[in-house]
Amino acid sequence: MKMHELKTEPSYFQAVLDGRKKFEIRKNDRDFQVGDKLILKEYDADVHVFTGRKVEVTVLYITDYEQKPGYVVLSIRKNGAMTDTELQDIEERLNDITAGKWFRYHDEGVPMNILGVLENGKDKCIGEFYSDEDARFAEHAPEDIRRLLDEVERLRKENISLREENKAIQSARYVTEEELKILGL
Repeated sequence: MKMHELKTEPSYFQAVLDGRKKFEIRKNDRDFQVGDKLILKEYDADVHVFTGRKVEVTVLYITDYEQKPGYVVLSIRKNGAMTDTELQDIEERLNDITAGKWFRYHDEGVPMNILGVLENGKDKCIGEFYSDEDARFAEHAPEDIRRLLDEVERLRKENISLREENKAIQSARYVTEEELKILGL
């Protein structure tokens, strides 16, 4: 199994992300194999930049039926759990936000919530919201996202531990014929 990083146009990328597109047509210059992982990286060809969005998929089936010479159709499945790459991207975005404790306030005579942070002892506006609910959500987003990322990490570790424990239990259940003979059974 190999890992391949591939450019993907925004409309195709979004269709894969949404689960509507379950195939890729690609030049087979990488010797794609069933089981390979593809990291599809959204690329905006109009401005020649990667957007930073990525999705990991697994190749399930390959055919070159009715394709141009050298091209293949890859049947793909979006990997169900969040990938390490997706979690790292969230972590990076969280680390790049305006530092400090976010809070809401109202300026005199302004009918909106202002989201701010203290910077050098002064309020710095980082967002404006007409909806109290949106402002409350944004105000708590940094702490909430940090807690969610920490919980995902904790659950992943717990999952690994439980899998190892389950493997040990499963292997202890089965006794080989040779072991039965030794035990006289």
